[in-house]
Amino acid sequence: MKSWPSGWPVFLAFTAAVVTGSGSPGSAQELSLPDLWQLAAKRSLTLQEQRQQIESAKRDLAIQKASRLPAISASGTHNYISEVAQFELPFVIPGRPPVEITAGTHHSTDLSLTVQQPLFTGFRLRNSVRAASEQVEAQRWAYRAAASRVFLQVGQLYYTLQRNLLHQDVLRESVRRAKLHLQRARALLDAQQIAPFDTLEVANRGLRLTTQLRGLEHQHRVLVTRLLRALNVSSLGTLSRVNTDTISFALQPLEAYQHKAEQQRPELRQLDFLRRASDAGIRAARSAFFPQVVASASYHYARPGVNFFRDEWMTYYTAGVALRWALWDWHSRQRQVEKATLAKDRVETQRSDLLSAVREQVVEAYQNLLSARDQIALQRQLVQQERQRYRITREQFENGQASSLDLSLAETALTAAELGLRDTFVQWLQARLQLTFATGQLGSTILQEDQ
Repeated sequence: MKSWPSGWPVFLAFTAAVVTGSGSPGSAQELSLPDLWQLAAKRSLTLQEQRQQIESAKRDLAIQKASRLPAISASGTHNYISEVAQFELPFVIPGRPPVEITAGTHHSTDLSLTVQQPLFTGFRLRNSVRAASEQVEAQRWAYRAAASRVFLQVGQLYYTLQRNLLHQDVLRESVRRAKLHLQRARALLDAQQIAPFDTLEVANRGLRLTTQLRGLEHQHRVLVTRLLRALNVSSLGTLSRVNTDTISFALQPLEAYQHKAEQQRPELRQLDFLRRASDAGIRAARSAFFPQVVASASYHYARPGVNFFRDEWMTYYTAGVALRWALWDWHSRQRQVEKATLAKDRVETQRSDLLSAVREQVVEAYQNLLSARDQIALQRQLVQQERQRYRITREQFENGQASSLDLSLAETALTAAELGLRDTFVQWLQARLQLTFATGQLGSTILQEDQ
């Protein structure tokens, strides 16, 4: 039975390998969460797609603006006519045969340059430009909304990694305490003051801690891979560590956060601009009830020209104004207006639903913060008490007044309390991140610099 403690060097070697192998190579500069957000703003494929959507909306706006300007077009035609009009003069010139006149030629060519300018379209062009302009702003806010979601994902991964690293720290300290416990237990075993079972129990507990530590190491690699995927990068430097001693637990009243969310949430602002675009779309659809007036002018170089009795090249120009007014189309225009109105109503419904969801998100995050803050205060007290219990039990064990099992239980309770405290810290940080997202302030400084 005394051979069991001899396996402790193997256990120590295995633990040392886990601890020394846990660090991943990285650059000297540590990356904070804002650094990761800046990297995501530049590299995220989701945000690159959103920027392309903005550029597409800008092109649509340029197209609508161009429709208000004169349009210039060139055309050329060549025709062959098998028969041409011929007629005789109704009178006869003395001494000459009857005169036959040909009107036109078998071949005709016309080259023209035309300019068209809308004069009145029932304000359709102006409202189309306004709708396209509102769409551009809506796409900008859609980009900010997508960026907030990306930042939230990155922040959640970052804090999950922080929880992983904090747990590793606690387990390493627990392994160190188990080592000291086993060294003392071996000394007592050699003095025949405890049974071999006690050293076996300590060694097994150390192996269990090392197994947990190894599991955290593998989980850490998985989380880093997810973070690389979210950032669209192949490698990453060392992440900065959260200092739990500098965390601020101050909170404003819930109403203040609700007001910020209603004013700054990018999804709500996006729907505001989509609603304005829908208003302009309705007015553009109603323009079909008005007459459409277009002015045009053309310059021609043709053979034959205006004088089709002479087969020669001529130049001439035309100018005019055209009016078109649809009087009856079986309610087609009315259906277009109704369709545009339904689109606006759909946006209004989406905004009402989203506003209700945003308010719920703010309340949920705020209550999670209050809960985490209370738990941190209680968990801190529990850790202090467990540390006191462990210290007393260790002293009693060294004096022979407590068993090895009592010390193991005290150490296990201390480890659990410290892990719980780290969890509550991370819960606070994640709830704070969620509240910042819900109020539309997540990464706002970075997005302002980006745009």
